[in-house]
Amino acid sequence: MKPFDLLVWAIVSIILIIIMVTIFNSFFPQPDVITEINKKISLAETNFNLGTTVFVGNLQVPKDFFISQNSFGLTNRSVAIECTDQLACCNKNDKCEKIEWDNTYALFNQSKTLNIYVRCYENVISICKIYLGKDPAQATITKIDLTKTEENNFLFSIKTKNTGNTILAQGKLYGTIFKKVQSKWESTNIVSEIKTIETLLQDQEFSFVEEFNLTTPGEYRVEFNFSAENGGFDTNYFDFNIEKNTNCKTIQGEETFIGTDPTKINTQKFCEGCNFGYECYEAWKTIMPQKEWIITDKTSVYYETSRPIEELYNPQQCANYAIDNILNCNYGPDYCPDVEYPITPENSFDTCCCSNN
Repeated sequence: MKPFDLLVWAIVSIILIIIMVTIFNSFFPQPDVITEINKKISLAETNFNLGTTVFVGNLQVPKDFFISQNSFGLTNRSVAIECTDQLACCNKNDKCEKIEWDNTYALFNQSKTLNIYVRCYENVISICKIYLGKDPAQATITKIDLTKTEENNFLFSIKTKNTGNTILAQGKLYGTIFKKVQSKWESTNIVSEIKTIETLLQDQEFSFVEEFNLTTPGEYRVEFNFSAENGGFDTNYFDFNIEKNTNCKTIQGEETFIGTDPTKINTQKFCEGCNFGYECYEAWKTIMPQKEWIITDKTSVYYETSRPIEELYNPQQCANYAIDNILNCNYGPDYCPDVEYPITPENSFDTCCCSNN
């Protein structure tokens, strides 16, 4: 075949390809990138999806295509952009032949087919981010187990995982206790200390341990929140019951002792048939609700009262205090400065005032 004929065939082939692509796109049009992202942002803003990564699609983006955060922003929405694929994008704020980007825009200097993701949080307004390339780090709770119950302490193991394709940074976890009251879950304001982990690689798992001290029977739910600086968040919960022990009863008798605070005297009461300290606590709290009970173990609890001041200060100590602090003392009507009177301390541990007895 002559060179001229080859050239003609090449031109014809190119024209046919263009016609076929045009016809294909007419019957199977490519989705509008902005529209598709907007749809998935709206989905990511729902309560069920908050904090989790939503896949927009593997989209074909034409050369010179420009995405701006203003393309998606509403009065109640803030949008940022991030590229998660170094092979597809320039470095942030740099210029190159690939995708230029910063948190406000992305410019496609060449046509590109790539995965796009979105993720939203809810604050005063909706805060969303568009991810170009790899799916971002994602904080996920995969399993919760109640591993140990001892006295009134409940120990939980929480298995977490980075289910994204980038490194998760600054992960943190905490738990909140809820109690069922008249068929509704109500917060008890019991919140665990925050546990942290610096990083999690792709598909890497890590187990946290959290402990709660609970002192009353009932239906409980512990809800854990695992979040990361760049990994969204996930919540999961575990329901459990603390059964009322009908064999746990108070018994007669008491003992008194001085604890670490010398100004207090502790009165210890006893129980029998209790499996946990909170059961003994509940039994005595029912009988003497005005007392602030403290659990010793499953057989006893105690409450604190102020020691009589006479046990803390002898008369001479009070007299010395009165002399040194004469303006702060209360004197009886027959007080005479040059006559020593017996001392009657007032109800104060810090002040010892004198009066005629």
